[in-house]
Amino acid sequence: MLDGYGLHTMIWDSADERLGDFLVASPADASGRGLELHVRQGGAAADLTGTEVYFLWRHKMAGTRGCEPMTEIDASLGQFVVHYPAAMQEAEGAVDAQFMVTHDGKSISTRAFTIRVEPVIIGGIESEDSFTLFVETIMRYEGAIEITTAAADAANEAAEAANDAADSATAVANAIQAAAARGDYDGADGADGFSPTATITQTAEGATITITDKSGTTTANVSKGVKGDKGDTGDTGPQGPKGDTGDTGRRDRKASKARREPPEPLARKVPRARRVTPEQPEPKARRVTPATRDPKVPLALPAPTARLARTAGTARC
Repeated sequence: MLDGYGLHTMIWDSADERLGDFLVASPADASGRGLELHVRQGGAAADLTGTEVYFLWRHKMAGTRGCEPMTEIDASLGQFVVHYPAAMQEAEGAVDAQFMVTHDGKSISTRAFTIRVEPVIIGGIESEDSFTLFVETIMRYEGAIEITTAAADAANEAAEAANDAADSATAVANAIQAAAARGDYDGADGADGFSPTATITQTAEGATITITDKSGTTTANVSKGVKGDKGDTGDTGPQGPKGDTGDTGRRDRKASKARREPPEPLARKVPRARRVTPEQPEPKARRVTPATRDPKVPLALPAPTARLARTAGTARC
């Protein structure tokens, strides 16, 4: 009862033909509504035997998208059917959709058409289905990966090459292990080694380099180069930092003692007395009065001077 009642038939006559009518969908009848595609070529039914036909969709509001393989009604007549997947009808809004046919590594799709998902008013229950996204098997749709026979062959060849390399590596490892077991790598049959030496001897003309290896001794003389011109005087460098204060020296005891002892008083210079001879009488002391006294000569100076003179003269006679 009501078989095919919710299916909307769409006829595809040419690649660029605009498809579509007023198409609606509802979460309550995911398995009841759908599309039936009839493909024609030149007005006659197209034989699509051996092809794969897909229903592609993308929800504008929710951003979800997917691909659903269509069920074959009669491939020889180009007839296929698909029911709207529940994932497409989870949210209300417009959905962009199209059909795509693939065969022998080629694909062609219809122009996009619109399906409106309407809300459930009352008494409806959102249904679920076994929707599967066949992204890897869709060619030329939303950046899907194209798998070709050539790529599969290349992968198989790479796998075989890897196996061959593994076998070769195993064979080499076995050969090395066998040689080690025979003692090929213990050094018993090897020739004695020789370590080369090198010496440098300074000479008046330069230097002599002597190298001794397994083949013999080799020498080479290296002459001194010509003395170069005297270079220009460089700029004066910056002043160095102030040096540390030196240690305090030991005080000289003699100098310290000399500084502590007072200096000896200077000997008073006694004026020399005039020599008096018998022929020369002793001069009389001049009477000095305040009027005749020289202000520069002390008043008491003449009397001691005369006495000293007489004493000196007496001693000399």
